[in-house]
Formats: sequence, structure tokens, C-alpha cells
Amino acid sequence: MKLYRSELLAGIDNRLFESAVAQIKSDDLEFYKDTIIITISSEKVNWGFRTKGIMTIPFLEICDRCLSKFENLTETNFEIWLYSNARLIEESDQDAIYFPESMDAIDLSEVIEELIRLEEPIKRLCSDECKGFCSTCGVNLNERICECKFTTGNNVWEALTKHTF
Repeated sequence: MKLYRSELLAGIDNRLFESAVAQIKSDDLEFYKDTIIITISSEKVNWGFRTKGIMTIPFLEICDRCLSKFENLTETNFEIWLYSNARLIEESDQDAIYFPESMDAIDLSEVIEELIRLEEPIKRLCSDECKGFCSTCGVNLNERICECKFTTGNNVWEALTKHTF
């Protein structure tokens, strides 16, 4: 995704970009749509440009409890500063990229890819109510109730409770 200096100088207001998921170099990320929708706005600041936007990412996830695939449409806000002074990047606590005045355009594809990776959830659940699998027979408890009988005397950790440490 390229941004041209002439566009940034004029100011970008909610410009829509579509980024192909095929461009993302990853074996561990899956998507249920072919594109990621990105809306960007920009403004000129003293030492460069401030860009901000919203990214809509169509993750295809596998539930950590029941192993079912599910669609997870994630929307995230981001802000990227483009500085023409390299020294300011070191001093800044913002997400900043060096964009010298000699360059006519900047490609933000790698930055967008990193932002997508940061949005990947740590715990993937198809729903908050996901019941997962039966630990005895392995049936998906979201789809049907198993026939397993559980008794309180069948606790594999019970022997440890009798010992004092």
C-alpha cells in the first residue's frame, strides 16, 4: 500500500484501500475473505505526516476448545507517524517511520502486515459459551451431549489430596 507525498501534502480523508491477503507472507494466518479493508486519513504536521486509520481483518480461526473453524472479523484503529527527521524517530514514543523529503512515496505494506499480526488473538474461542470436548470420549460438546458418566470418586488427582507436603 503506497502513499504518495503529493497525496499526503493535500491531506487524505478516509481513503479506502483494499489489501490482498495473498500479499501477507505467513503460513500461520488464515482469512475467510481475499482482502483486508483499510481506511486512512492523514494530516501534515511540523516534521512530516500523521496517518491514522481503521483496518478490518477477516481472520479465519480455529477454536482452542473445540477445534472448529470460525470467522473472526476484527476491526482495529492504528496511527503511524511519517517523520522527515530521522533523529525524531529515536526520540518519539509513537509508531514512526523515516520518510525523507527526497522520497516521493512510501510503501506501508510491511507496517500493515505487522499491525495485522499484532491483532491476531492469543486465545481463540468460537464463542464465550464454547463447551469444548469431553475429556473422556472426545465428542464436541457444542454439537451433542456425550454418554459419559462422571462421578466425584473418579478424580485422578484424589490420591494427591491425601498427602501432606
